[in-house]
Amino acid sequence: MSRTKYLYNALTDEAGQNAARDMKGPAAEVSELAELYEMSRQQSPVFRHYALQLAGKPRQLNLQMVSNGATLLG
Repeated sequence: MSRTKYLYNALTDEAGQNAARDMKGPAAEVSELAELYEMSRQQSPVFRHYALQLAGKPRQLNLQMVSNGATLLG
């Protein structure tokens, strides 16, 4: 949840594959966040918050695909 991309690297001197080091997440699809909220029986409002905040906003969580935030898969 904490990183901006799926790939991350804790080392500050090596990026490797353009991995993210910043803590400006979440690196999760809107559909995943919504399902995590439901799986928690609506007891973890942070998942709902980010799902609503990111819905419909395109983001690039990996190197190949831009997630548009509007569909189940992306």
